[in-house]
Amino acid sequence: MRRLERINDFLNLIKEIAKSNIEVDANLVYSNLIMLDSVCEPISNYFDIWIERFKDYKNIDVFVSNNNPCFCEFINESGNVNAYFKLKIYIPLNKKHIYKGVNNIFDYLSSNNIYHESKVSNKTRFDDVVIRLENIEDLNKLLTFINNDDYIKDGLILPNPFAFIYNNIAITWDGDESYNMNVSYFISEYINELKSNDKLDTASYDEFYKYVCDKYNDIFVYGKEISLFAIKRKMENMITELTNCCDMTRILISALDPYQDINNFYKRYLISTDLDHIDELKNNISTLLQKEVCNKSNIEEDETINYACVKMCQTNGLRFTFDKFKYFIQTGDYRIFNRKGNIRKIIMNANITPAVLNNFVKNEAKKALMDASFATIIKYGENQLLASLVKSSNHDYSLFTNSEGVRDNLIDIMGSDSIDDVIDDVLLEKGYFILYNEDRYSSYVSLIKNIIKNNK
Repeated sequence: MRRLERINDFLNLIKEIAKSNIEVDANLVYSNLIMLDSVCEPISNYFDIWIERFKDYKNIDVFVSNNNPCFCEFINESGNVNAYFKLKIYIPLNKKHIYKGVNNIFDYLSSNNIYHESKVSNKTRFDDVVIRLENIEDLNKLLTFINNDDYIKDGLILPNPFAFIYNNIAITWDGDESYNMNVSYFISEYINELKSNDKLDTASYDEFYKYVCDKYNDIFVYGKEISLFAIKRKMENMITELTNCCDMTRILISALDPYQDINNFYKRYLISTDLDHIDELKNNISTLLQKEVCNKSNIEEDETINYACVKMCQTNGLRFTFDKFKYFIQTGDYRIFNRKGNIRKIIMNANITPAVLNNFVKNEAKKALMDASFATIIKYGENQLLASLVKSSNHDYSLFTNSEGVRDNLIDIMGSDSIDDVIDDVLLEKGYFILYNEDRYSSYVSLIKNIIKNNK
């Protein structure tokens, strides 16, 4: 099939770039991908003409945004459908046909009052006309119109081979992310892995397809290095963005399968945008993130977390800081880290994952408990410590001494967490085995007594 040959050709192109010792990253792959089988020709001279031509249309706004000057945008939104749920199609037109072709497309969308969010690039490329539509019915209408418009058909260049293709139109879904950038990440990771194993000459469509399938299973089924995967892709809101990426990757896998057609895409799209599916997938990803094991943090990670902790405590206090840490452990949302003092950037650059931060929080909780325990048993004796532990199981820490602020420190770090879990962590770390709940507190008191005795 010509489409698979084009994928092979593109992988060979990136392979040769890697052989020349140029660093291959997603941005490099993306810049080559969008120009695949295209002639890069400027078309921004049409922007003002389109703005003038469509200015009196009541159901379409045409403009060039200061934030995105490389595109002329064409918008007719209902306001009822979030961008996440919209289908995405690429209509790749050459320079000769793009002016009239764009006119024909948006005249049709306007006359049929089809809601869309669209843009046209300032240069010809295989995604120079991008249209987001709200539903499958509207997509089928537009595909039928294009298939009956000989002028547009004559101007179509080869489409994106990594997407679903219908009559030379590329179709996909990418939620709030970029489908082509997701493809570019996978290609760059695939090529770099081959290079590190001295296997660049094995790059091929078949092997790339297998690589994406294996990565999908490793990341989204088994959670293998799922946090690192998110960090490498600069995901600030891990659970939400991983959910989006999971479904987008599943669509990529289907698109790479030569036996899947547009009807298979529709099925995948409907699954990806189903609210119950999204909620279930978010819960699954949250579970994978929380199950991720970090046996030991390194010195750089410890220093980074301590820096963030100090800076956040200076601004908001210890309780707020640890509440935010725990929120990140649950959600993987880097946006909880303030940009002030570059805290968010430093945390992400150091690859601080929820698992790494969870280790830190657990260790700080153990230290806080033991500091309060030592101070209490030394000042009031073992019975007071035992009573303090029993009462603290109901989040009442009042029987601990507050000498040098140890009780306040414990309260702030613990928050709403269970003290029993921290006690168990300390006991297990010291080699104690808890058979019954009632053994927990007495065993812990014995441990504290022995530590004090051995340190005399």
